[in-house]
Amino acid sequence: MFHTSLNSLKWVLPYYQMVIPYLRAYLEDRPVSIIQLLDGGGCYYVHRQADLPKTVSDCLPTRPDDLIICSDSKTLLNIVEAQVSTGRAMGLMLWPSRLETRESPDWLSWQLLPGEGVPFSLLCRASQKLVVLLEEKGHPVFVKTSDSFGLDIVIPAQGFSSYEEVSQWARNVAAQFAQQSSDRIKPLQTPEGHVAFGQIGIYTGGNQWGRGIIAPYSLTLGKQGAYSLPLKLEELASEVGASNTMIPRLKDRLDQTGNLWKNLL
Repeated sequence: MFHTSLNSLKWVLPYYQMVIPYLRAYLEDRPVSIIQLLDGGGCYYVHRQADLPKTVSDCLPTRPDDLIICSDSKTLLNIVEAQVSTGRAMGLMLWPSRLETRESPDWLSWQLLPGEGVPFSLLCRASQKLVVLLEEKGHPVFVKTSDSFGLDIVIPAQGFSSYEEVSQWARNVAAQFAQQSSDRIKPLQTPEGHVAFGQIGIYTGGNQWGRGIIAPYSLTLGKQGAYSLPLKLEELASEVGASNTMIPRLKDRLDQTGNLWKNLL
């Protein structure tokens, strides 16, 4: 559990110090939401500075729009340290566009969420089919674990000019994917939407200003030590899954693979 003694949270700051080189490219000039990680794996999202604990908001430059911006490594690490001082770990959600280009998102995303009775192997196979569909439409595809349970499928937003266009296209793809998958795939209006036993939900609501995706390598709402892990496409076939989402293994993996999402932006 994440809300616990300060001694048991000593690993959080060193963890973010390790992954900050891989996060930095996404953070510059981009609003983020702070994911407050709670007991039992729950969480809630904080989108504005005014809603953060004062010890955390004091680490941020004051802004008239009250957005949370941590464009440099020092600011992010100060936030993490202050957050740990409140007795909680934290994650990050990236908004899809930067401040200077706020009407033009940098990516499109689909989140696949398994219902009860869906093993990770089945989720991986479904993700492979969505990857193929997107590649057939001419898009490079990036994949990562979204939390302890789901997968994010992401493409660059090259050729798209607005959030309205991106959101509609993502919904159309989700509907086409669901139609091709019989009753297995269910489009969701919210990430908390009901997914029946044996079904997989597909959520496209992250393609909006003020929404987004869990940042690559961010801690997530799952078990202690879980993080959002970029995957090689071929790893979907090997069903890499939760065995690679524990912190002691990450440094070796980063040394071997580097930043798998470096070509997204």
